[in-house]
Amino acid sequence: MSFDRDLVLSFITSLLIRNDRRKSLDAIFMQLKNGFFQEQGSKNRHQAYKGGLADHSFAVALESYHSAASKPYLCVDTDDAIIAGLFHDLDKMGHVPHTLRIKNDDETCKMLALFGLLNEQVKNGIFFAHGGWSTDPDKVCPLCKQESFRTGLHQHIAIIVHEADMIASQIIKTERETQRLIVNILCSILRESRGNNCPFCKKESIKYVDHHKSCTVCKISARI
Repeated sequence: MSFDRDLVLSFITSLLIRNDRRKSLDAIFMQLKNGFFQEQGSKNRHQAYKGGLADHSFAVALESYHSAASKPYLCVDTDDAIIAGLFHDLDKMGHVPHTLRIKNDDETCKMLALFGLLNEQVKNGIFFAHGGWSTDPDKVCPLCKQESFRTGLHQHIAIIVHEADMIASQIIKTERETQRLIVNILCSILRESRGNNCPFCKKESIKYVDHHKSCTVCKISARI
């Protein structure tokens, strides 16, 4: 059985706190999904297979969410972490014929803005996902032109997304490794939600055995 990317995307969408963002994510993928699910993550370095861009982006989004949720002292909004992680490599789209071409991070941000998914934190997470931030306390943020990048909250989301990106590209590279990473992060998220409503169906507590039998993670992992 093949890996169910639609199911993973549904799970990621369900993790968003704001309902308007869930609707916006559904709307944006109505335009992006065909190309997004077919693109490679890279030509020959990491996730270099059909669907690799989606798998890599899912892994980064989930790991970014997990870091933001488990490290509240960083003050990174979990919705922002998901969106920045999910779209940090959108500029790799456009190599598959008859699909939308996104040339750079600026175009990514413009598209997110059209769907109401962009703010300064998301923008910083996307622009600095591959590193390049400053440790100079006097350096002004190149995006907002006001606040020192080191002293503000700018750097926190950048570090979270960058760390997730490094895990899902430099440590984990193959199709099987990447899809197992996704399942492992999903399992961690579900375990840490124990006693609360399931983040997928929003209804039943995941501590119940009956729920575990039909657990989304089990359905996804069965396809690897």
